Amino acid sequence: MRRNLIPVADFFSKEITGARRFYLSLGPAARGPLAVAAGGWEVCAPDYRVARQDFPYFSIEFVVGGKGEVDLEGRTQPLVAGSVFSYGPGLPHTIVSDRVDCMKKFFVDFRGRPALQLMKEAGFEPGVCGAVNGVARITSLFEEVVRFGSHAHAGARRGAVLALELLLLALAQARAESTGAGSARSTFDRCHAHMQENFLQLRTVSELAAACHVDAAYLCRLYQRFLGQNPYRCLGRLQMGWVAERLLEPGRLVREVAEQLDMDPFQLSRTFRRVYGISPRNFIQLRSR
Repeated sequence: MRRNLIPVADFFSKEITGARRFYLSLGPAARGPLAVAAGGWEVCAPDYRVARQDFPYFSIEFVVGGKGEVDLEGRTQPLVAGSVFSYGPGLPHTIVSDRVDCMKKFFVDFRGRPALQLMKEAGFEPGVCGAVNGVARITSLFEEVVRFGSHAHAGARRGAVLALELLLLALAQARAESTGAGSARSTFDRCHAHMQENFLQLRTVSELAAACHVDAAYLCRLYQRFLGQNPYRCLGRLQMGWVAERLLEPGRLVREVAEQLDMDPFQLSRTFRRVYGISPRNFIQLRSR
């Protein structure tokens, strides 16, 4: 039995810089047993964009790095490491990667009579996007799906299905841990939404905490719990993402962008280097080439 590791399925995106992708069966019966059609891991290119009005399979995608956005039936939501989103037949969706901090993500496409119910039990029926705890565990289970799907042996299809079932069970547990935190999760969502809407004006975590009427130390614990990073780093990434977009504009100077952000150029350069690993001037030179 031959397993093609080259993406020949027409729904595989070509806007990638690296991938490990497989297809097992592109025609499993919708009313048949659970079956994995395709899946893999991919590194998105800056111009990565997938826009579909329909899709023949149920699909779950898991972001392990970078940033992006997903639009599910007209509802746009940000994607960061730890984000999980789902779609399926009849659900329009658009997936876009950040042009600077490109996404790295897993995906698995499947079909069969039990598929929809299993997704509902996992808390990720088509059209849901959310963050989960236990990123390392979810990553390892996606790796199992890819490992079974990519090997040419008689039990590959059965192994991929079993790995998918374990993945859905783990997502159910992770989703419960993330959303079952009651007021803590609600507080985090409120604070993070405020950060995303006002990151150009915010300068410190204390300012964010005061605006949201929470203790700064508690806010840091919430970010570690639900996003896996401290709020200062998250704020810096939002601001430097905005800076990077400005620097892509022809003729832009670092000093001018720093003034727009009401930040000292030296401070901006130091933060930009911490986030992207290069200075703003080197970033401009690379983009111009």
